[in-house]
Amino acid sequence: FNETNSYKEDNFAPHNCIPTSQLKIGGCCFLRSRINREAERERCLRYRIQCNDSDVDNQSTVYHPTPCATYCHKCNMFRPPRAHHCKICQVCVLQMDHHCPWVNNCIGYNNYRSFVLLIFYLATGCIYGSMLLCVPFFKIMKRHIKINGWSLMGPLYATGLLDLPPPWILWSQYKENGKVDEDVVLRAAFPFMLIVGILLTWFLVSHLKMITSGYTTLEHMARPDCVDCYSVVNPFDQGWKKNLTQILGANIFFVL
Repeated sequence: FNETNSYKEDNFAPHNCIPTSQLKIGGCCFLRSRINREAERERCLRYRIQCNDSDVDNQSTVYHPTPCATYCHKCNMFRPPRAHHCKICQVCVLQMDHHCPWVNNCIGYNNYRSFVLLIFYLATGCIYGSMLLCVPFFKIMKRHIKINGWSLMGPLYATGLLDLPPPWILWSQYKENGKVDEDVVLRAAFPFMLIVGILLTWFLVSHLKMITSGYTTLEHMARPDCVDCYSVVNPFDQGWKKNLTQILGANIFFVL
């Protein structure tokens, strides 16, 4: 199948076709992860049905996702292939990946690149911060254990291996000194950044794997292994390189 549907034409320019002057990088990627609901609805309304029954061979192959248009009974309109209705945003989203609670919006065709960059920047920042704090963290923990002894639940506050003070003690320290002990901040910041960095890296890798295979999260979760022993083919899979280029752009190093 060639991607000649209307949502790939006219105003449905892929991200790698967006003029350089309109690209937002750095911290702006968080803001660009939001979609315009009315614009998304207008894009779906402008869609023209271009799928013929002859394009789909139902004899030996099952296509997932379907290359044909579908009808949304909630929006009462035809929508392009791969579009899904979000029950939270109450709108059909082109190539919908998922609804993200962290950006309070849907992730789809028109903001997927910004979402991937957001995850990349956050994961990189957390891992980089963990590397900077690694040596000071172990020095502080070594000194803390040397002075107070070692206990699995903590020698002073019994709050765990890190032996962090409970919130009311932190609040009393802040009221007395106007700040929290730097050692306590470091003992809390390093493991937090490390865990978040590892989780975000895993999340980023999983999204990159789906991008290179030509699937969204919803399509990947709904993909059948086989249907009545027929092979399942993704008609939108153009190979890992073109799939990646469609989302991130032709020059991957530039978009970073």
